[in-house]
Amino acid sequence: MTDTAGLKVPVLQIQPWGLLLYQRWEGPRRRHIHQFTDRSIEGIDRDLDNGKKKPPGGTYSGDMGRDAARNIKRAINTLLAISTEKEVFNHRLGSTYKFRLSFITLTLPSPQGSISDKEIKRGPLRMFIQKMGRRYGMYNYVWKAEKQKNGNIHFHITTDVYIPWIKIRDNWNDFINKLGFVDRYQEKHGKKTPNSTDVHSVRNVKDLAAYMVKYMAKKNKEGQKIEGKVWGCSKNLTGRDRAETVIDAETADWVNEVISKYPENVIDRDYCSFVRLNQEQWKAVITGRWKAIYDDWITRVREKGKRDALSPPRHPGPRFGAGCRSGLAGPAAPAGGKG
Repeated sequence: MTDTAGLKVPVLQIQPWGLLLYQRWEGPRRRHIHQFTDRSIEGIDRDLDNGKKKPPGGTYSGDMGRDAARNIKRAINTLLAISTEKEVFNHRLGSTYKFRLSFITLTLPSPQGSISDKEIKRGPLRMFIQKMGRRYGMYNYVWKAEKQKNGNIHFHITTDVYIPWIKIRDNWNDFINKLGFVDRYQEKHGKKTPNSTDVHSVRNVKDLAAYMVKYMAKKNKEGQKIEGKVWGCSKNLTGRDRAETVIDAETADWVNEVISKYPENVIDRDYCSFVRLNQEQWKAVITGRWKAIYDDWITRVREKGKRDALSPPRHPGPRFGAGCRSGLAGPAAPAGGKG
């Protein structure tokens, strides 16, 4: 057997929204084989959506393109998959309410002026995400940048942890004031604690994933482009780790049973097949051995989020001194890095 020998291995990937079936190349990397057998998850999703890959070296468009919307959808679905329902006591109302995810909005209390979007993302936003992770357990999150009518950048963050609103406001104000935003607000209004944040939970939404994707993946209004990166997430939500198993005889029989039960849910492409499952269908068929594979994946994703948030900074910046594990390049990142 030559060093170019290899084989195609059938793989089952269990996703929160269905089953993905594809063939993975195992052996020396060969270009003419790699392009249609050793598929990345991004490539498979492009097959499903008939999308096109962004050319290497491309720059950020400053808005939510098709690939970005697909990726943020994947991150949000993963966040939903690993989140659990929690109870929080509302001291003002004197009652307890349940929630699964919370939405945080961060704004600037004074005009952005000549301060670039990148500087705000690499400074205050990055420090805020790091502080919330280390102090309040915000290990899993997705963030999105948008422009307000006044031209200021602002951010939406969704996460699966409860953080008191006053802690969010005070920390965000401290970080943005490193760029003078609170001082300029105080000069104009005579107050030093601007209401620059908003926090709310989402409850009683029938299709929470669809609601969140619509909320987070909407495009900016025409002409309102973000400098550099438009969105990001904790690294454990990027989809690099998957709930996968090689398809053996037992798995093949089980997959065929699922397909025969839901034939109308099957989507076939040249390089893969996908069986879409709603929540009720998913719970009915993902049991036993395959539920264990999925649960192991959930555990790995959660543990990675915590490790990343609590590990030492990799890129201490000379200006802000904060590390980068937020999907944002730090001030000390190599030249040419994207925002």
